[in-house]
Amino acid sequence: MLKQLRIQNFKGWKDTGHIRMAPISLFLGANSSGKSSIGQFLMMLKQTAESQDRKAIFYPGGKNSVVQLGSFREMVYQRNFENEIAFEYEWEPFQKLKFRDTVSQTNFVANTVRFTAKVKGNKESDLLIIEELKYYLKEGDESILEIGMSPSLKKSGQYEVTAQKYALVRNPGRVWYPSPPVRFYGFPDEVVNYYGISRKLMETKFHFTAPSKVAFPASHNKRGFLSGNFRNF
Repeated sequence: MLKQLRIQNFKGWKDTGHIRMAPISLFLGANSSGKSSIGQFLMMLKQTAESQDRKAIFYPGGKNSVVQLGSFREMVYQRNFENEIAFEYEWEPFQKLKFRDTVSQTNFVANTVRFTAKVKGNKESDLLIIEELKYYLKEGDESILEIGMSPSLKKSGQYEVTAQKYALVRNPGRVWYPSPPVRFYGFPDEVVNYYGISRKLMETKFHFTAPSKVAFPASHNKRGFLSGNFRNF
């Protein structure tokens, strides 16, 4: 279940702040106050995850998509390429996440996962850049593990994997850099092979699943609602 959401530099939102979510969440506000933008952002993440293009960081939509958001310039706050679209969400998996680190022989158990990401545009092309993605696994209020990817400081255009409370030990062989992240949230397959990381950990991702429902009143006079059930992300 989605517990918390925050979006920065998306459309009219400089920062939504931390939004507490529930199985049914209702957003109230005046016309053009940004209610619909929150739903559009969530739907964009969903359709990105369902896209066949693993290299597409965001899929803003096509003619048959639920949302069609256009270019990065049209999405980013104040149409300013200096701004990064940053977001985070926290959720509780339906079952606890359990896996074993075969290097340290440590068992990990988490009941909450938090994901954060920062996406930057490129003035010279339509390509987007993942500035950071990171997963935080928690048991109660205690953080038990952090792992993520970000651009390498040593080699331009390449990425590095970083972790806390989890020992990254690469397999023997030549030093190389992994491919860029998959979409906005995923680790490339070679990260598992290079570091011997649990595949269950690498495949951790959020699912927008029923009965999660978000409703956005179209106006104060209750003329209509924009709502969505987010499934199987």
